[in-house]
Amino acid sequence: MTDSQTQRLFVALWPDQTVKAALADIQTTLELGRFGRSVPEDNLHMTLLFLGDVDQSDIDGIVDFVRQMQVSPFWLSIDKVGFWPHNKITWAGPTIVSAELHDVVKQVCTGMKKFHRERRNFSAHVTLARKVHRRVSCEITPIEWHVREISLVRSILTNEGARYKTLSRSGGWS
Repeated sequence: MTDSQTQRLFVALWPDQTVKAALADIQTTLELGRFGRSVPEDNLHMTLLFLGDVDQSDIDGIVDFVRQMQVSPFWLSIDKVGFWPHNKITWAGPTIVSAELHDVVKQVCTGMKKFHRERRNFSAHVTLARKVHRRVSCEITPIEWHVREISLVRSILTNEGARYKTLSRSGGWS
């Protein structure tokens, strides 16, 4: 298939400006830009489900599914920074994943079963930097994130890195 017949998609939690700024402060404090490639502040997010290359004919159904999701708002506490040496990623995430976040992930995975290509188990994290050349692992002052919506996002890969375009957001909350 050609690029025009598919779009690279994922479902994510997209933080508000306050949470993004707090995450960017961690990037600066830990000097992640010196030791790797920091994720731009506007690109910081938590992927719930990576769909990969999705056929154009399936996109309207996915957009509608995300738009119609009914999930109660919940709080997510980002309270630690970790490092995955196998892919050289520094990330921030919760020490304890709440039942509400597990429920949202389950709802997304169930609704997207036809398109689910991800083989790894869900790991709640926000990627802060890639290609990091030093191990970073520490507790941080918790960042309290009030999750209010789920986003369907298109990832457009460029020479400068990924660009993201939101295609749909969850509708009203129950």
